[in-house]
Amino acid sequence: EIEQAGAQTAVVLRMRGAYVQARAAVLAVESHLRAAGVVPVGPPLGRFESEQHWDAGWPVPPGTRVEPPFELVTLPAGPVASLVVTGPWGRASNDRWASLFRWIVENGYGPAGPPIEVWSGEDSQPQSQSTEMRIAVTKAR
Repeated sequence: EIEQAGAQTAVVLRMRGAYVQARAAVLAVESHLRAAGVVPVGPPLGRFESEQHWDAGWPVPPGTRVEPPFELVTLPAGPVASLVVTGPWGRASNDRWASLFRWIVENGYGPAGPPIEVWSGEDSQPQSQSTEMRIAVTKAR
């Protein structure tokens, strides 16, 4: 579905290389936030521009302070295509993204930002896991 997303502040760790490192990045940010006494305001997420430029982290209250190598980013408000899939994180991710991109184009939109995944559920309980696949969109001309 197409929905209106609000702006969101997140603490992320910039990464390069294989996306299988996403869990380690999320855990590193979580440890940093815990040490700083910051409570995340939602589930962890990853933004995937390319294997040479991606990040993962946690949404936090605006004004949160961080120290390198961690960064504070703002995910802008605006229309997004969103699809929630249940099951273990990362399963059939490429196929699911290809289907979502086809749906976006077939419905008169185009991508307007990097793909984002929001991971919910318990790490030790794959049956409780779900992934929201989200990407900013713009109406095609």
